[in-house]
Amino acid sequence: MNSAIRANDIIEALNYSCSKYDPEYFIPFLNRPDVTTEFPTKKAFYIFFKMMIDSISTFSSQPLKIKTQYKEEKGRTLINCEFLDYSNKFSRLSFELINTSDKISIDLLPF
Repeated sequence: MNSAIRANDIIEALNYSCSKYDPEYFIPFLNRPDVTTEFPTKKAFYIFFKMMIDSISTFSSQPLKIKTQYKEEKGRTLINCEFLDYSNKFSRLSFELINTSDKISIDLLPF
């Protein structure tokens, strides 16, 4: 499978999960064998992800919008996905993805 397609799948799934406040939608993407996380386990990542989504949904009345930046570096693509609400200039959620030829690593940044 093409790594660019895989990265786009993950970004689209994150976008749907965050904009609809539906963290469960991301589970099948997180469980893919070519997806890793910087958290100790995928379960730990999901627990933190769900907590952040639930917290944001309590204070935001509109869907989050995505801002994505790409950077090529040493045979891999670094992707920064920030989710902003429409009333804020600042990121509510931020993900760092590292896309290589055989895997995608996801990190959820706290702020």
